[in-house]
Amino acid sequence: MADTTTCSFCVSIECEEYFDRDEHTALFVPRTSSAVPGHLLVVPLMHVERFDTDPHWTGVTMQHAARWARDLGSYNVIVNVGEDAGMTAHHLHVHLLPRVAGDQVPMPWPDRRRAAGLDPK
Repeated sequence: MADTTTCSFCVSIECEEYFDRDEHTALFVPRTSSAVPGHLLVVPLMHVERFDTDPHWTGVTMQHAARWARDLGSYNVIVNVGEDAGMTAHHLHVHLLPRVAGDQVPMPWPDRRRAAGLDPK
């Protein structure tokens, strides 16, 4: 488990650097790079290292992400687990990416039917 005094999310929560919060989670705008305008991060106030570390806090975080996502229209929900999946911060967080037609955000996998040369009718 990470030291909460060096965890960037724990420090940001302690310093109240969030956009909004409720009794269980904080809502952040990414500091370094946003995939799209309106990109949000939902972070549990309790230090939970990964999506699979504590099912209770994962559930609470996902419930709150769903609540904050209600008005986004179309969006992606992304959780990275492990370095090979792009995890860089070792504190559970859920990315909410609002999407609009033509936003040029690539998805990380091809359409399997198209990749297999099948007609996607």
